[in-house]
Amino acid sequence: EYNFPLIDEVEIYGKNIPKSTKTRLGDSFPFDDRNRDYRNIIFPLEENPNSTSTYYIRLQSESTIPLSLQAYSNKEMIQ
Repeated sequence: EYNFPLIDEVEIYGKNIPKSTKTRLGDSFPFDDRNRDYRNIIFPLEENPNSTSTYYIRLQSESTIPLSLQAYSNKEMIQ
């Protein structure tokens, strides 16, 4: 989760991103394009327990770019 809903564009890169996940989101795109109907940008990722993966995030904005990222399990996200 990128915890700043007003960012113009967030793009995620990585080898293990599910094909159904939209990788380019933000305030400059329609809300309906988001991966989840949620105020913040969420990239659903699938990882095996005790695995290691590397992801890169590109941020673009005309204003301040705060960096606040959170990772949750599905259960934690639903709560």
